[in-house]
Amino acid sequence: MSEKKINPRVRLVIIKKGKILLSYTNDEKFYFYIGGKVEYGETLIQACQREIEEECGANTKFTFQKILYVRDYIKPEENEHSLELYILGNIDKFEEIEGVKDKEFNGNHWQTWVDLDKLPKLDIRPKNLTNQLIADYQNSFSGKTKYLEEMGTPKGIEKRRLVCFFPILGIPLIQKGDDLGLEIYKATKRSEFFFQENDIIVIAQKIVSKAEGRTIPFNSVVPSGEAQELSQKSGKPAELCQVILEEAEKVIKVEPGIIVTEHHLGYIGSSAGVDRSNTGSSTGEIALLLPADPDKSARRIRKKIKSLLNINLAVIISDSGGRADRLGSRGEAIGVAGIPSLLVDDRKDLFGRPLHTEIALIDSVAATASLVMGESNEKCPVVVVRGVKYPVDEKASIQTILKRGDSALQ
Repeated sequence: MSEKKINPRVRLVIIKKGKILLSYTNDEKFYFYIGGKVEYGETLIQACQREIEEECGANTKFTFQKILYVRDYIKPEENEHSLELYILGNIDKFEEIEGVKDKEFNGNHWQTWVDLDKLPKLDIRPKNLTNQLIADYQNSFSGKTKYLEEMGTPKGIEKRRLVCFFPILGIPLIQKGDDLGLEIYKATKRSEFFFQENDIIVIAQKIVSKAEGRTIPFNSVVPSGEAQELSQKSGKPAELCQVILEEAEKVIKVEPGIIVTEHHLGYIGSSAGVDRSNTGSSTGEIALLLPADPDKSARRIRKKIKSLLNINLAVIISDSGGRADRLGSRGEAIGVAGIPSLLVDDRKDLFGRPLHTEIALIDSVAATASLVMGESNEKCPVVVVRGVKYPVDEKASIQTILKRGDSALQ
């Protein structure tokens, strides 16, 4: 059995003229940070200087600035544990470093300067560091040293795709006219959350509707005769029933405390999506309506955040919904941008039988994200989902999965 030990390593972060110096491996087609093991008896600065000379030339001088990150890289299945120190520094050369080959790897590794704004689109190892580094660069690396970790899979546990759900805290109370994409971006900056390529942003419908001014004060509603009759059957306020009738394509079922409708956007659910929870107002009770075009809302938010980050993202607008054959509510998508509403799986099963499975991908994501959001006073209307694999769909629409009219009830 090989000896178990921790390997200290230095990784050098060298940025000049808006470019970062990286090594490229032509064998495996990815980039990585210059560096290597700290030898016995070396100081960190001596190790940095030695690595620079080995990889960039004997006459290259390295200047130490600060330690940016400390990273544990632990892979029990490979008997590997490295403690990496990412060190910000400078060198006294620029153009002459471009293309210098590392002799240790038979010329298949070389050094190259890469534009910082291109980093999110490149395969740079470790992958989870790129967005962190860009954000810190934009802040002139003024923060404290940060700790990172990458854990391997313990022996005996089957490797599976990991999906993570991150609550984005600190979203302010949204008002009409607020730029929701900008508010989400600002909240992530304050909490030092860093987006990664292909993250999915799940947003509660309420804050989208508030930003778009989709509210109606009850004191401005005049109930019709039909609304009065619906109020008597359902036990709901006549003003609320009037708003429901205006939002609904048709009323499907009425029972005490329940009004099932088909919304004019195609959703079947309770009260045409009209909501009164978490809609505080100093002028009296108000009703909150669904966004006028949830797909359009999702596209606008996605466009804004993408423009600020320069990486691909998807957006799902979610709401609470239920089923006629079950009690309780769950999260479901009502608007989408950048991710298909429906995935079709035509693979074979374990026994070779052909399958044709239609997966409501966005509903699955929205339902799980709703567990993180909560349903009452958690103050968490935005959740970022990471690890879901999906093809980018610039024409995505919720209408792809909606069934209208009588077919919706079959």
